[in-house]
Amino acid sequence: MKYLSELTPAEILVLTKENVTHQELLKITFIDLLLKQVLKIFEVSRQPHIRQQIRVYKYVAIGPNFNSYTSLNHERIFLSVFEKDNSIEILFRNLVKIGYQKSRTLSDLKNDIITTPELQKCFSQNIFQKLFYGYSLTKYGI
Repeated sequence: MKYLSELTPAEILVLTKENVTHQELLKITFIDLLLKQVLKIFEVSRQPHIRQQIRVYKYVAIGPNFNSYTSLNHERIFLSVFEKDNSIEILFRNLVKIGYQKSRTLSDLKNDIITTPELQKCFSQNIFQKLFYGYSLTKYGI
């Protein structure tokens, strides 16, 4: 049980749920980064035109723990945008689009999660599985 507390929620999801979706992995990774205060969300109210209603936009910026946090491969999907400029603020829906584009496919995202140092002992891959992003659970992973 102590081992599970050291893993990220995305790693636990891949380990425990057989048919995990791309959307679930990205969503849980982003929420985890918010809870760890690596990223933060804030709202800005703007009126695009005088005749239009005031709209509320949600932006994402770096949080207080961004500089001290060591990220994993699957978390860099969201964090790599902020590495070039720490003061950048990105519209939430645009960051979600960036996350989907950078993660490419579910197989690529799962492979990034499986190859983390904490999960390498839980999964094994033969030559064919490496080619087609497949994996098998080891005794430690079960």
